[in-house]
Amino acid sequence: MKIFLSIQLIIILAVISFSCNKKQNTNESGLVQLAKVTVGSVTLSTSDITSDVPVNKTIEISFNVSIDSSTVEQAISLLDDENIPVALSYSFNSNKTEITLTPLQTLKYNSLYILQIEQSLKG
Repeated sequence: MKIFLSIQLIIILAVISFSCNKKQNTNESGLVQLAKVTVGSVTLSTSDITSDVPVNKTIEISFNVSIDSSTVEQAISLLDDENIPVALSYSFNSNKTEITLTPLQTLKYNSLYILQIEQSLKG
């Protein structure tokens, strides 16, 4: 039996496209674009509240380019319904285009959480 966290999760993006420097040529500028956010089999909306998000799954965030891992902890956060940051661990796929967030505390049922991605995230 799957346990689902009946939370409502909103993705608030300071800017959907972030500025960054391409690694191939530091004089060119590119864009970091959010490709997708999933929790288990649930894909989160960037413009609306998503309900019935699983409680026992990690948050997977995909981007169009490799992310500078030194900017992630300051730029990506999960806030609870009292606007308090949830402690997270961060891991990356081999080319750093996907970030996995694992909450280090139990999330509350029937609560609102905000996944916040700040403009300070760099590629």
